[in-house]
Amino acid sequence: MEFARRGYDVTGIDITPVYIDYANEQAKRENLNAKFICQDIRTITFDKEYDVVLNMADGAIGYLEDDEENHKIFSVIAKALKNGGKPSSDNDIQLMVYSIRE
Repeated sequence: MEFARRGYDVTGIDITPVYIDYANEQAKRENLNAKFICQDIRTITFDKEYDVVLNMADGAIGYLEDDEENHKIFSVIAKALKNGGKPSSDNDIQLMVYSIRE
């Protein structure tokens, strides 16, 4: 939501319906340019649509059935990024904030 509040176009994906419903309601209430999709990340078919893909709260990586399933997430991220786009995680943001504070 914070990225949308700062003027960025945002698409969020999660497999949990209640999270998606809440996020869509909040975006509508604040009139934000953000949409949230309830879907398993492994089945997303974006193709070079995003400048940044931010993987929050591990994004299920490491929690799936096996390494092949975990690798599907990385493939989806890579395919969703425009040429020159950047993958990132909330851990990257936490490290940046921490280094700025130091």
